[in-house]
This record gives sequence, C-alpha cells and structure tokens, in this order.
Amino acid sequence: MYKRKKNPEVMKGLDSLVFSVHTFKALQTHSMELYTQQGNKYGYVQCFSNRMEFVLNLPKARGNTPDETNLIPYSLTDLIMIELIRDDITEKLKAILGDNFTSSIKTCELSYNLPVGTNEEINNLISILRNVFLEEKRQSAVYYIKSMNVRMNLQVAEASGYLSPLINGRMRFKVYNKGKELGLQQDYLRFEIILMQRHLKRLFGREMSIRSILTKEHLSRLLKEFRCIYENVIMPKISNELSNAVERLAYRMIETEKPVQAFLELQRYEQVYTLEVFRRALTKYYSYIDKDKDHRNNINRLCFYVKKQYGLNNRTLELFKEMHFNC
Repeated sequence: MYKRKKNPEVMKGLDSLVFSVHTFKALQTHSMELYTQQGNKYGYVQCFSNRMEFVLNLPKARGNTPDETNLIPYSLTDLIMIELIRDDITEKLKAILGDNFTSSIKTCELSYNLPVGTNEEINNLISILRNVFLEEKRQSAVYYIKSMNVRMNLQVAEASGYLSPLINGRMRFKVYNKGKELGLQQDYLRFEIILMQRHLKRLFGREMSIRSILTKEHLSRLLKEFRCIYENVIMPKISNELSNAVERLAYRMIETEKPVQAFLELQRYEQVYTLEVFRRALTKYYSYIDKDKDHRNNINRLCFYVKKQYGLNNRTLELFKEMHFNC
C-alpha cells in the first residue's frame, strides 16, 4: 500500500517571541540590541512610556545562521542548543537590565513555509481565509511587506498578505509570500500562527519567564501546538466555508438556470475557490432540476470547460491538505 511521504522542503518551527520585562535599573538608551558571536542580531530590548519589551528572534539566535533572511524557522532539531542560547540571553539581559529583572512572555509566532509554484496559489488561499474570518465581525488587516528592488535599491511596501482578526482573544493568523518578501526567485507560502498571552497562560500557567519558556519541554509543546490549532481551529472553519461556497453556487445556478453564468458572477468576488466546489454545486443543481436522469456527462463537460477557459483547479485545496499532512 502506498504511504504518502512528508515534503522535505516544508519548514516548520518557531519564529519570534516577545517578553514583557521589568527592572528598577535606570536604562541609558531606549533600545538595546543583542548579537551572537557571529555578529547576527537576534533580539533587542525596547522601552516605551509605560513598559519594556524584549523581542527574541529564535532563528537568528542560531550561531550558524548564514544571513538575515529569517527563512528557516527554529525547528525541533535546533532545541539541542536551547540551554546555551537561554544562558547567553540571560547574561546579556542581566548586563542591560540588572540582576533582578523579571519577564513574562506576551506573544509567540509559529511559522510554516511551503514552496509553491506561483504567487497566485497564495492569493487563492488568502481569499478563502479572508472569507472564513469575516464571521469574526472584526476589521481584518492587509499585511504589508517590503520587497527589495535590487536594481533601484528601494524598499517598496505592497499589500502581499493577510492578517486575520483576533480569534477568541487567543490567536491570529498571518499569511503572505515569504519568497517575495525576501526577493527570492522561489515563492514560499508563509503561514504564521501568533499566540497571544491568554493562550500561552493556558499552556504554561505561571511558568512564563524567559528561563521557563526557553527550555526543550516548553518549546516542544509550542511546536506541537501548531498541529492542534490547525486541526481544531483552522480546518473546521475552512471545511465549513467550502461547504457554504457549494451551497451559494448551487443556489445561484438554480436561480439563473445557467451554471457558467452563476460561476462567473460568484467568481468575480473570489467565492468559487476550487474545481471541486464547482463540481459539487453542479451535482446539486442537476439533482434539483432532474434527479432521475444521469448528468455525469454534463457535469464532466462543464468542469472541463471552466478548468480550460478560466483556470479553475483544486490546487488551493491541495495546499490546505499538504499543510495539514506536514504540520
């Protein structure tokens, strides 16, 4: 029996962690940076009017990080060095904040990179997520990234992703083209889960300090949380939205009695996500007009037509399945 293999090109792991910190020591500057022995900047302390934060970029805390791209997340295999990184961070923060500083984790980013063929595949996936989270009834945001124009040496901000509303006060999601952000030839779907303090308290209770979080046990638990959230939060919402898309399209087909016209009307609003949605809606439509007749030839003919004429396919559905299998 054929057993599906995990995609070796998929990169999954931890990204940035933000800690709130407190000290009675007077600080000389409003922002202080931390560097590895190789000269990679991996964190900084920033002072605000009423609080201080320590931002840690775990992928850049690896001593062997070759550049500043931050493409490869901090994975399970990297945890072997986490105690050394934690001790190094603690000593450097003591030098900045004093021996008696306290800390508590605020947010954590879990990252997932998947190589894709074109940027259009990412845009199609974003259109589903945008409609999925409309039910949250909060204003969602377009996520802006800066792509580097090497020839003109300019940074151009462009809308290239999606940032979801806050979900149950616990988490939000960010999706964008990481390859485009870094100016790479390969397009990478970057899917990030941002865990808020409310969710982190449920996971770790009172063990929220830097020394408590930066351990193999706690970081391994965070990595496992990616699959739990994807299966229990994301996938049910996506499945529900795809079912709703079938019902919307089938209803419009019955109203117009013209399946292709109904498809074009809804596709204008990016609501016919996959060829499978179109096929299932057609099946419902033909069952409604004449359930005793075999309509398989008509269904296959129209599916072939919209696939060839309008490029409708099941790639977006395959991406969600591949993410689920590899997370």
